[in-house]
Amino acid sequence: MNGNEILQSISASRTENSRFIRWWRKENDFVDYELLTDFLHRLQAGEEFAGFELLDTEQMWELLQKIAGDRVRRELRTKGDYLVWTGGKGTERETLELVFSDESIMHVFNEETRDMTLH
Repeated sequence: MNGNEILQSISASRTENSRFIRWWRKENDFVDYELLTDFLHRLQAGEEFAGFELLDTEQMWELLQKIAGDRVRRELRTKGDYLVWTGGKGTERETLELVFSDESIMHVFNEETRDMTLH
């Protein structure tokens, strides 16, 4: 499907809770994840896709937990939910505390999956 077709398909299947997109190309050599708003903003009419799946915040959070394991956790605090991530390479680990949001999930997900092909 091309960019126009995927846009039509997203419009038909999108719900209020659709926040992320998992998409793949015909080569099927990788799967990518993005915030749905970012994907739609950069979508080109001539791009070719093999398929996609829309995800809500909880589904993306569960995926991040699978990938990051004990390096990531969600904490309920008096000011709301926070995403706590211990990241970095080797011995240079640092803890990042972010307000739990779609953007913070995507930020940590991108850091966790850098240079990694997802299937």
